[in-house]
Amino acid sequence: MDARKLKKDYKIYYKKAVEEVLEHSQIILCTTTTAGDKLLKRFYESAAHYKRPFDVCIIDEAAQATEPSSWIPIIYARKLILAGDHKQLEPTIKSLEASIGGLSVTLFERMIKSYPYAAVMLNV
Repeated sequence: MDARKLKKDYKIYYKKAVEEVLEHSQIILCTTTTAGDKLLKRFYESAAHYKRPFDVCIIDEAAQATEPSSWIPIIYARKLILAGDHKQLEPTIKSLEASIGGLSVTLFERMIKSYPYAAVMLNV
């Protein structure tokens, strides 16, 4: 069998397997960036789902996630929970220009400043 044919078959079966797993999953875990994966995006936007296929998006360590990366999974959920501590580690921004442009301020930090009454400190 030809290597190109095997590779093509592999991709077809892989996509089908991922779609089947996603279709039968109640919880999907991923990073904020991989939430934009093309297979996940196809799943989110499939005809079998409505505009927001997930009830809740939980971003753990949200104080370390840049705002643009946070928006990737948020757009697919009805509710959002941001967990983290904005007084601990900041997001890693390798570009001074990006930092000056505002990427050093996370969505988590903006929400804390805008809605301080909505923040809850865990004690357990």
